[in-house]
Amino acid sequence: MGKPDHRPVKQPQPVTLYEKILEFYRPSELTEHSLHNADVSGEETNPVCGDSVAIKLKLIGGRIDLISIVTEGCVVVQVSAYLLKQALHKRSLDEVDFMGARFRAFIEGQNFKEDELIMIQPLMPLKVLRDFPIRRKCALLVWMALQNGIEAYGLSNYGVS
Repeated sequence: MGKPDHRPVKQPQPVTLYEKILEFYRPSELTEHSLHNADVSGEETNPVCGDSVAIKLKLIGGRIDLISIVTEGCVVVQVSAYLLKQALHKRSLDEVDFMGARFRAFIEGQNFKEDELIMIQPLMPLKVLRDFPIRRKCALLVWMALQNGIEAYGLSNYGVS
């Protein structure tokens, strides 16, 4: 009989946050150009890391028809922008505002019934960020830029500037 093998068994490495998020990363689909004559325009920067987002929307009949999102930052910001763009097309600004509030609450750890998550279902790949509090702001940066734009649009449409 041979001697027993006492070498440690190599364990598979856990999947990292970035590996999970990169499953949804589409570099060619994230390359954006600025949208001219946008109805809604917002920007946001994370002063800690320098990540930035600029978002522009063109509305037709009160619904989002065209979306431009230009990002400079980490992969979480870029993937969040990609998923947000997919989720917003043809939505009204009221729907978008509701989605943003629901997504923020979800990412920050609030639990919802499954039927309450239907509207933000396209954003579920980012749910892994619930376990990484320091990276939540990265996922929310695009939403913050969008909220800035919606607020400015609302003010300008009501004669306030």
